[in-house]
Order: sequence, then C-alpha cells, then structure tokens
Amino acid sequence: MRKIFYLIWVAIILGGCALNTRPSWIITGERNLEGFKKSFFTYGPGEISDNYFKRTLEEFKKSGDLDLMEKAWLTRMALQVAVLEEMEERNYLEIAAVRQVPENENFFKFLRCEISEVEIGVLPEQYRSFGRALLTGDVLKTG
Repeated sequence: MRKIFYLIWVAIILGGCALNTRPSWIITGERNLEGFKKSFFTYGPGEISDNYFKRTLEEFKKSGDLDLMEKAWLTRMALQVAVLEEMEERNYLEIAAVRQVPENENFFKFLRCEISEVEIGVLPEQYRSFGRALLTGDVLKTG
C-alpha cells in the first residue's frame, strides 16, 4: 500500500512539473526573436538581424503553432514600420489565410494604419493610448 501511495505521489509531482515546462524550441525561438529585435535596432536591417529571424522561424516551425509564426512576422513588420521601411506582408498573409487569430489580425491592421478598423482594446497594452490618439486625431496626447 505504501508503494502505491509513493508511486501516485511521484506521478503527481512529475506530472505537475511537466505542466510547467515549455518546449525548448519555443524558448530558443523567443530568445532568437529578442536577438533579432536587438540586432535590428543596433545594426539595422541586414544579415545579422536576418540570421536571428531565420533561426526564430526554424524554432517556431518545430512547434507547429501558427500563432507563434504570425507573431514573429508581425514583430518583423512592426520593426520595419518603426524604421520607416516598407512592410513585407506576404509571409504573414500566407499564414493568416490558413488560420486567422483575431488579435494578430487587429495588430496587422494597426501596423497598416487602418485605424478605423482596429479594436483599440484588443491591441497590446503598450499601443492602446497611441491607437486611441490616432483614432481621435490627437497624436500629441498619447500619454
């Protein structure tokens, strides 16, 4: 009876630990995405940042999670907008055609400056005040 109780206890502990772990490819992909952002702003668009982005995509593809892939492409497009480059939309649109995530689609519209179609409350928190200011036309009061 003690052995059964012990085995059940070990199974519960191991099961609980398994629920809290994240796959290594997601962790590695997120690290590469951070590296991409840092190198993009440090060195600009180019080979260094592109290598980080390619590694991000390779890791996220392992997960099979289209939401992660969309977010990676949205991050890339957001950085392109931030440095006044033309947004490369094709890859995002290909993924979104398969499976649309409303929050991602909303952010995509925000990046495209389709502000009248954006649900401000669905934007990531750091963009909401700016989105409201764009919507009202008062971009000087974004604080």
